[in-house]
Amino acid sequence: MIRFINQPLWSSSLLIALPSLAVADIKMPAFFSDKMVLQQETGAKIWGDVDANQEVNVSFAGQKQTAKADKDGKWNVEFKGLKASKKGAVMTIEAGQDKKQINDILIGEVWIASGQSNMEWTMNKTDNKADIAKDNDDLLRVYVSRNITAIKESTDFAGAWQATKPENTGRFTAVGYEFAKALRQKLNVPVGVIECSWGGKPVQSFVSDEA
Repeated sequence: MIRFINQPLWSSSLLIALPSLAVADIKMPAFFSDKMVLQQETGAKIWGDVDANQEVNVSFAGQKQTAKADKDGKWNVEFKGLKASKKGAVMTIEAGQDKKQINDILIGEVWIASGQSNMEWTMNKTDNKADIAKDNDDLLRVYVSRNITAIKESTDFAGAWQATKPENTGRFTAVGYEFAKALRQKLNVPVGVIECSWGGKPVQSFVSDEA
């Protein structure tokens, strides 16, 4: 004989839904990833998305910053007064039951290299190809991005941080890389370049509608 339990449907549904209330899936732009470089002295901003109104705790370099996401789940914090560091450090981001860890972070100078073909032009196409084989500097890192399109405004673009090594350097933006090398020699601090360029694109592609 089959016996049915007389229980309201809503109660069983509630038991299934409740655990999800404590979960906050942390999402961040791809450039907040292993081997990144953060800006020294002036301020380094970190941001992302979680559940609406969720509290977010970010720990790095002896500091802990707390933020509350807005109704759209967007949050941001800022680490001020970071001192240049050549030793890779770990950042942890916690929200609800979710935890994200970013490894091998350096602190130094961070620059964006954006534009058309002159900026996209890579080291393996230059007269300085010999430097590709001999340059080896873990303190000079470039975020090598992919060219992507979007119908709506995008806050993220795929890519990865890569240190100066023979297997990586040929793909670096030549202008951005030579600039970064000059900074490394002059300032003796880690340098990071975020490359965001695409040959033939009009300048309007790289600025907001308002600008």
